[in-house]
Amino acid sequence: MRKILLILGIVLIVFGIFMYFFKTNNPVASKIGISNLPVVVAKEDLKQGTVITNEKIAVIRMPKEYIVSGAFQNPNGVVGQVINTDVYAGEQIIDKMIEKKRMDYNKRLVGIKITLDTAVGGDIQPNDKIDLYFKSKTSSDTSPILVASNLTVVSVRDGNGNIINPKGNTLQSVSNAIPAYIVFETDIDIANKIYEMKDNGYFYILKYIR
Repeated sequence: MRKILLILGIVLIVFGIFMYFFKTNNPVASKIGISNLPVVVAKEDLKQGTVITNEKIAVIRMPKEYIVSGAFQNPNGVVGQVINTDVYAGEQIIDKMIEKKRMDYNKRLVGIKITLDTAVGGDIQPNDKIDLYFKSKTSSDTSPILVASNLTVVSVRDGNGNIINPKGNTLQSVSNAIPAYIVFETDIDIANKIYEMKDNGYFYILKYIR
């Protein structure tokens, strides 16, 4: 049944593309109000449990009559989310396909500033596993302190807070935006510890090899 719906979806997508060009090149169609809206579709087959990234989806335009209820028009609504079912290439991604997350009141997102020296030369990207160390600039003991281990990087942002989306050479993409910031998830105790320490030294990270 899903494959039949997929075939129907592909037909509708092709029809939507045709209607887009029809409207674009036909002033009469524009006047009578034939409208095409953006919709997010899977660019490839996605298995249950897949984390959606920009590379795994596409935004196409089609008549609103053929857009499934609950579909997303903006990719920001699905990027970083987890699929709770198998999704076929070309299929519209709808809200029922997104895994619902329960609020964990013990978790926090924390951001720290990084440089080429403190973040493995800028070779860092979302989903990387890292260990976070701290070196004091006031203590006579210069030994690094392990603050937290096995942290997952959620995002990397430039100095203006914009998400850096690595394409091709990740090292070059991130290093061009240095100094930047990494955002990661941790528990509330570690988060408080980081903010107590941040003005007394600097943090640096070690990255797990994939």
